[in-house]
Amino acid sequence: MPLVAGVAVVAVVLAAGFAGHGSHSDAAPDSVASVSPTGGTVVATSPAPSTSMPEVVVQTDPAAPKTNLTASLRVGSSGDDVKVVQQRLADLGFDPGPVDGKFGSTTQQSVWAFEKLILQTPRTAVTGRVTDAMWQTMQDNLTI
Repeated sequence: MPLVAGVAVVAVVLAAGFAGHGSHSDAAPDSVASVSPTGGTVVATSPAPSTSMPEVVVQTDPAAPKTNLTASLRVGSSGDDVKVVQQRLADLGFDPGPVDGKFGSTTQQSVWAFEKLILQTPRTAVTGRVTDAMWQTMQDNLTI
């Protein structure tokens, strides 16, 4: 399972890099993005010289209308909240599998990738759960 998750993360990172390859950005090459809790455009720090991650730029719009989750979502959760989260992950390029309202292992892997890439959560601290705080960040006008 960790191998599958690792491959999924690499695929998401590569897809995000190729999707933004032709676009203009003010970010320095080989930079990694982080999300500011106050919103706005954020271009983050450079990774260690040994890593070769594609450029990631996160733009947020704190004025975007947002909804709230009634509870944290995790593997085994189901319903409209899960379906909305799956659709948002798909829109951002984090393939959650079918947008069917069932939080399975593929959705969990997408959440792991979001936590690592966007929230900059260390690998050892990712949860695979979607809290309301994470959902608020997901709803920002993110461009990856």
